[in-house]
Amino acid sequence: MNPLVLVEIPAGETKLGMLGPHARANGGVGDTGLFDEFALNRFDMKFAGFEATARELKPCGLGSIRWITRRDQQNPLLGVEAHDSSGHPTQDKTHGAETYTNEFPLGVVAFGTYAGPMRWTQRDLAGSAAALHACEPSAERSITWMIPDEPTWCIGNAQLRGGEWGPAALPADVLDTQGVPCIRRRSGGGAVLVAPNTSLWCDVSIGRFDPLWKADVERSFDWLGELCRRALRTAAPDLPWDCHHGPPLERQAGAALCFAGVGHGELMSGERKAVGLAQIRTADRVRFQCLVYSEFDVEAHVQMAQELYRVRALSSEVLHRCEARLENHVAVVPDLGAFQAALWEEFARFTG
Repeated sequence: MNPLVLVEIPAGETKLGMLGPHARANGGVGDTGLFDEFALNRFDMKFAGFEATARELKPCGLGSIRWITRRDQQNPLLGVEAHDSSGHPTQDKTHGAETYTNEFPLGVVAFGTYAGPMRWTQRDLAGSAAALHACEPSAERSITWMIPDEPTWCIGNAQLRGGEWGPAALPADVLDTQGVPCIRRRSGGGAVLVAPNTSLWCDVSIGRFDPLWKADVERSFDWLGELCRRALRTAAPDLPWDCHHGPPLERQAGAALCFAGVGHGELMSGERKAVGLAQIRTADRVRFQCLVYSEFDVEAHVQMAQELYRVRALSSEVLHRCEARLENHVAVVPDLGAFQAALWEEFARFTG
């Protein structure tokens, strides 16, 4: 049942604590001036009828009613009592003080239907690697299986910038990649080679106000790494799979070639890296990028490291670290189809 949520305030109240000003005499209508504050405090995750962009609350059917039953000014807590359609209390739940940290006089704050579990959608997208990187993902929970039409080098957003390369050098004009297209991607990290048959590339998107969103960039990978770990254990159960937690391993090498280093949340089999992760953050969403190989072209990756050294994008010491890591510390997943199916099953079950 989707309950109607209503919080009331005496007519004429002009203050609503941390949520901002409120001067409506009509206690049955939410003040549109509070919409940005609702979004900031993730009210849109609780009310499916709330749309921050449209700045409106959609009508909804009456299921049950929830009232604020108490509040504690010293340690702000809201007690919420849920009523069934007959008006009888069904439960009492206290919301944590971490959300409501300032004075919170009772007021009309929102009404709408409760969203319930948040679902994922998936789609396939094919094209050039440049076009796939340029596409705009959904601001809702989604996973896009990217299918590049040819092998392509994708260097990180921060690589080959500044100094002798200028503010935005074109990688294809700087690097000799033996005829393989080379583009700049929008996410950070080191260079990766995507290919239509030997790699699986997917982009995972969540909205800015999704409960999964974290301000800490490194820790924001935790939940995604865990889903990948579960999927790997299903697709390749004979190998050990674990998420790396802690400081990056081989930070400088990983900044040159993604699979030469290991970042927080990325997947490993023993000491070998299996899944590379990166992200792009905008005002309204986070776009995670995941890459895993069924075949890893060591020679091509070592050549790329040597090319980056030739154009003075890395030192001889980092080059040697890259060569050692790429030759001995990369794990592959033989059946990418099984991994893709298992990963989607994990997403489909995950409503956290």
